[in-house]
Amino acid sequence: MQVRSLARWGKRGGEQPGRGPGLLVAMTEKSLRKHHALGADDQIVEWKQGKIQQWSVAGSPQPHPRAFNNLDIPQLRGMSSCSYSSRRLFFGSNGTVFADLESVWHADTSAKVLRIVFSSSQLTVIRWRSDEAEDAAALAGFSKRIMAQRDRRLAELSPAARQQAGDRLAEFQRIGLLAAALAQPEAPSRSVSRGGQRTYIGQWLRAVLLRQTELRDRLHPKLNGGDKGWNDDEPAVVQAACELAVARFFGTSYDVRAITAFVAELREATANDPAYDQLKTEAVIRSALGEQDVDTAGITAGQKFSIRLMVLTLAFGKLGLSEANVDHLITDAEKIAVERGFDPPLVD
Repeated sequence: MQVRSLARWGKRGGEQPGRGPGLLVAMTEKSLRKHHALGADDQIVEWKQGKIQQWSVAGSPQPHPRAFNNLDIPQLRGMSSCSYSSRRLFFGSNGTVFADLESVWHADTSAKVLRIVFSSSQLTVIRWRSDEAEDAAALAGFSKRIMAQRDRRLAELSPAARQQAGDRLAEFQRIGLLAAALAQPEAPSRSVSRGGQRTYIGQWLRAVLLRQTELRDRLHPKLNGGDKGWNDDEPAVVQAACELAVARFFGTSYDVRAITAFVAELREATANDPAYDQLKTEAVIRSALGEQDVDTAGITAGQKFSIRLMVLTLAFGKLGLSEANVDHLITDAEKIAVERGFDPPLVD
């Protein structure tokens, strides 16, 4: 469906030059404000209709937000607008996916597909296909205007806030996350096989999450190369898996109170086991979500491992992930650990 047919819905509001169909823009602004994503003193600068083709957070594929999934109009199912205000970038109208413009690191286009790389808690890549009745050059112009607005927004910030944004981009570049995000291929077809877990810790973690207790117990003696003691390589896989899971559970925008409630539920489920101290567990989660001002120095490596494993287990249960989703998550975690310089032992 082309947006020209959708634009008929907005005739009463008029086609607003540079913004989009008047009524649809107004509806989007109203919904975003309802979800506290758009300020009362802010407004949509430009709005376009299309569909999200691919959404990944920290390299892990996410279920696509589908604002119109419940409509009985097949042509509308799965549609998601892309818009930006003077301060933020939005996909959809319910505030599920948005980013502060100063956290948008890259935008480009290929034919009718817009690719955006931004960060909130984790580095996020979205590929969005325009359904507008316009050529590829028009979408490329839209991409450039987003980045131009991003530059204007940066100029409005305080010197300290601009420095913080610059430091964060430099860190993503230094550790290779931005390059990895830009190198991500388009979503593969369902026929492409990803293979199973290649490490013992990956296979053990899969058995833990799927409650395959016999397999879990059989794999446990193979951890740490079968020796007693500790290594940093295998916990790195659990750390990455925890980061991917909490990013998926809490999303790109979250209220710290949601973390507090999550930890309270975890503690209740573990009969207030002192191993899962409220403040320490909250700190581990916030660190996993990419917050920079979290102090975890007083938490030992062993405590972090236990907390991450329990957080991952609870998030997995609440997300209701399928077995295939678990395989994706763990193999992605293995790759992230290796990319960070760790070397978890491979299965023979």
